[in-house]
Amino acid sequence: MKDDKKEVKKEFLFYDEDEHTQFLNYEAESKELLADIVISVNNTIGANILFNYNMFFEKGIDFLIEEYRTLYLAKLPNHLDFRAIIENQTATSFNLLHQQISDYNHLVRRMGNQAPSITTSGILKSNVKKENFKKYLDPCKKDFYEYVKKLLALADELDQFMDVLNTKEHLIRFVAFRGLKGFGNELEINLKYFVYEK
Repeated sequence: MKDDKKEVKKEFLFYDEDEHTQFLNYEAESKELLADIVISVNNTIGANILFNYNMFFEKGIDFLIEEYRTLYLAKLPNHLDFRAIIENQTATSFNLLHQQISDYNHLVRRMGNQAPSITTSGILKSNVKKENFKKYLDPCKKDFYEYVKKLLALADELDQFMDVLNTKEHLIRFVAFRGLKGFGNELEINLKYFVYEK
């Protein structure tokens, strides 16, 4: 039996510059947070020590404590409060570091698949690409989109025959669906309503 599935050609609607800028700002903020975190880690275990930041963000403060313990406190008994010992020896504030990690992870979750990658050495690699902010027409809404375009074109044509009437201005009063949006006496297609969500 032959598979009759056809790949639907995506129809470009618009480039969402606002969303792209927002994600670039998130990325800049995450870079600042990561830089602060790297400084804290380096001040705690030493700048020349190889440290796995991916494991650190996965396991949290406990991973840093275990690394420090392995490097510098391996001979001490297990029942000691290693967090307190490390804070005293290094002047590291684990509460501040925990908050920085929490803020960083919150940004990463907000960014979804646009979130930056971290190398094991703590260097941020960008995943925010301009092409990811191109928006395409939802094939299920294509007919509706075409009718909305026709409606606006017909409103412009109708204005040619009327001296006083601004058809779009009057249509704004009756806009009860998400396909159109009005600003003042302007009416336009609400492109975000017609975007294909993957």
